[in-house]
Parts: sequence; C-alpha cells; structure tokens
Amino acid sequence: MSSAKERRRERLVGQAEAALDRLAADPRDHVAKGSLHEAVGALESLLGEDDDALRERLVAHPRRVHLEPPLPALPVRTERLLLRSREPADTAALHAIYGREDVAEHLLVPPLELDEVEEMLADRATREDGGFGLLLDLDGVVIGEVELMFRGPTQAELSWVVHPDHGGRGLVTEAARVLIGLGFDHCALHRIYAELDARNTASARLCERLGMRQEAHRLADYWSKGEWTDTLQYAVLASEWG
Repeated sequence: MSSAKERRRERLVGQAEAALDRLAADPRDHVAKGSLHEAVGALESLLGEDDDALRERLVAHPRRVHLEPPLPALPVRTERLLLRSREPADTAALHAIYGREDVAEHLLVPPLELDEVEEMLADRATREDGGFGLLLDLDGVVIGEVELMFRGPTQAELSWVVHPDHGGRGLVTEAARVLIGLGFDHCALHRIYAELDARNTASARLCERLGMRQEAHRLADYWSKGEWTDTLQYAVLASEWG
C-alpha cells in the first residue's frame, strides 16, 4: 500500500501535468496557472534528491515558462506622458517627490533623504518577487512613478506616487490605466489590487476612476508612524477590465 506522501506526490504530478496540458492550448488560462502554481510550490518541497529530472520538468521549467510574468517592451507613450524605466540620473527627481512631507503623509515611510531614496531603488532592483515600475516623464521632467509588484504568477499590487504640483490633472490615472493594461494584456495577470491608507481619499478616488472595486476596509490593521491606521483594498480582475 502506498504511503500518504506517495499518494500526495502522485496527485500533485497529475495536477501539474493537467495544468501544463491546458496551458499548452491556452497560455493565458488563469485557472490552469493557479493550479500549476499550487502544484509547483508543493512539489518543490516534496521531491527528493533523486527526482532531478521530475523537478526540472514539473517545477523549474514550468516556473520559467508559465509562472514568471514577462516584462513589456519599454518605453510606452501615452497621450501626455512617456512611461519609461528608471535610470540613475532620475534619483534626484524622485527624491524631490519622496522627500516631501505632503507626499509621505499617507505612505508607509517618512520623508526620505537622498541616500534613502537610492537605497529604496536598489532594494527594488533586487526584489525577488519581481515586477516593474515606470516613471511618469512629462516633457522631460519626472513627475512621479507607477509600479506593479508581482505577488505570485497571476496577481500584482499596483502603487503610485506623484509630485503634488502635478496632481489633479489625471496624469496618474492615465499612467495607471496603461500599467494595468500591460499587466493583463502582456503579463497575463488574473488580478491587480491596490492597498492604501483609508485617509487617502485622493487615491481611493483614483482607484474608482480606474474601475477598481473596493474589496475591504480593514480597521486599525496597520501600525504606521506611531498609530494604528485603517487600510482600504481595491482590486480588478482581468475578466472585468476593458
């Protein structure tokens, strides 16, 4: 009689193989991606030292091919903006944003010094969960940034920041709408969400303009800058987008 571990291994192998068959027919199949992600994660810890061939076929290769969202070609031009990757020369412009008290008011960090901005950008560049950020370049001036942070192979968290001098003009909405489109159309994501301080009414309105649904209002769930704060979560599914 087979052991419980052997039965679980057999079930997971079958689950991974079935998901791969579905993805061969449709690489954007979100159900298959979710099933494959579950099976790959479990098999990675379950397979032993003698399972190198199986590990490559059902863990390493599927992860590379199906579970690492591809990055889009950049830059991207919108009606008013050039959305582009960060460069070292942009650090000072980002410090001019992240160093402001009125910008940091609803962020998780206090106003940042220049070296702290450099450290933050370096941390993002080496982050294992991946994703990509785009600068909002308005006629050669960096006025903010939007970012997608991958949370597994099918979901991402959306964030943004803008210089207050350029707020209220719909520029972040313009950029975020393009970024969400890239997340769904190019990266084949299933769900994109945003989390924000509940007092940040401007960001809540932005989420609503983007067509995101409020999914949660968590009371006093996050300790930030000396106090418990509420969190709002908004989200949109690929099936709801467009």
